[in-house]
Amino acid sequence: MATHRGQIKLGAFLQNSGHHVAAWRHPDVPVDASLNFAFYQGLAQTAERAKFDLVFLADGNAVSQLWT
Repeated sequence: MATHRGQIKLGAFLQNSGHHVAAWRHPDVPVDASLNFAFYQGLAQTAERAKFDLVFLADGNAVSQLWT
């Protein structure tokens, strides 16, 4: 029986200011994070240095609202 050494693939799902609902309040998050290409570029370069295999960005910018 042949043995195969498996590999794990790493991917980063990037969201404008973070995945926590209040992440936008952190002082290190730029106020224009969702519209700033350089911000996403820096995140992608960080993932690249960490040897991630892919970076995923949503296909559009949006402002979410909670309707109550």
